[in-house]
Amino acid sequence: MIANKKIFLIAVVLATTLSLAAQSERKFLKYLHVAEAYYDVGEYSNALNYYLKAHKRKKDDAIKLKIALCQIEIRNYESASKWFKKIESTAIQKQACLPHAQSVKHLGNYSLSKHIIQKHYPDTSSTPYNYRAFLASCDSALKWQYKISEYEIKNLWKINSSGSEVSPVFRNEKLYFSTSRETVLFKSTNGYTSEPFYNIYSSSYNERKEKWKKPAFFSIGINSKDNEVGIAFSSNSTDLYFTRSTHGEYLKKFDDNKNHLKLYLCHKKILGWSSPEYFVLNDSSYSFGQPTLGQDDKVFIFVSDMPGGYGGTDLYLCFKRDSSWTTPINLGPNINTPGNELYPHLDEEGTLFFSSNFHPGFGGYDIFKTNLVKGSWTIPENLMLPINSSYDDFSFSTSEDHDKAFFSSNRKGGKGKEDLYQAILK
Repeated sequence: MIANKKIFLIAVVLATTLSLAAQSERKFLKYLHVAEAYYDVGEYSNALNYYLKAHKRKKDDAIKLKIALCQIEIRNYESASKWFKKIESTAIQKQACLPHAQSVKHLGNYSLSKHIIQKHYPDTSSTPYNYRAFLASCDSALKWQYKISEYEIKNLWKINSSGSEVSPVFRNEKLYFSTSRETVLFKSTNGYTSEPFYNIYSSSYNERKEKWKKPAFFSIGINSKDNEVGIAFSSNSTDLYFTRSTHGEYLKKFDDNKNHLKLYLCHKKILGWSSPEYFVLNDSSYSFGQPTLGQDDKVFIFVSDMPGGYGGTDLYLCFKRDSSWTTPINLGPNINTPGNELYPHLDEEGTLFFSSNFHPGFGGYDIFKTNLVKGSWTIPENLMLPINSSYDDFSFSTSEDHDKAFFSSNRKGGKGKEDLYQAILK
């Protein structure tokens, strides 16, 4: 009788254990499925939350890799580096060695960054091209780290917030920029970054008090519940081009559930701006954004991931003929790379500034400049320290008279995730 009772109790405990294990496995698979769905459509902050929940259920190296990749996407490089180090599988370590090295490079440790690649690819002849280019970039950073440019930089503390500030444009004594700070009008959150969506703001400099005024919301007719970022004014400031990205309901089964950037155009009116028009260059399947104009508004350069380029996002050029625009032309292999080129800015003298995460540099994205000489773009020149850093530096722009320059960076010591900085000639 006692023996039967013990057997019964053991059976109950075993059944309970198996039931709990089955429940845990179901929860693990549910978290993993949701994480993968978010990851596939670029909502990396949301994906990270579910990968972390899945990881609590099962310590899997493949999940550790996805957690690290999500951390890179939301620019949390220290955390990414820690998660890469937790991976035990040699095969996955080799698979992840380039993003792992990139996360370490962001932290300014160029020698360790090289070592992570060389540990898995000791023979240079068998090292993939992208990896060799990355090693060369680390060598350049080591060589340039004591070469300081003619600029000094200043954090625009009064303008920056605890969120992100990007895409500064100085026009008519005002600084326009996009920011992810909270507003009373739009409460939605970006699944990519877990921050509010970007809206356009402006601020002007008080010469008497020597400080920037409190940033003001730009336009209720242009700002929306989606992202507004990357603006460009026509030479007479009567036309405004800007980029908008719609977040959509990603987890629904659409034919195309990706988040695309689109260009919009507004015209100055007596009382504000006209309603945004869908710009003629857009294509429904690809991204078009971050515009800049030059040569009396007859030259238009922008960013796109359309097919036929050299990398993830490339810079394209088109010309205005009468009232229409020519077919976009890729700026070519001197400018575009297997990586990403972003945030073009044409100044009054025809110099093109842009950001790249592939050309030799100090960090993830560095700022470069180039000029058109005899029909070809010159080899891009790195703007060096202190404008560039081991972190991401991008969206460099100059004022009309070229005496002011501004850019964004997520380097340490800032007020938020990305801050605005002013570059001042010494």
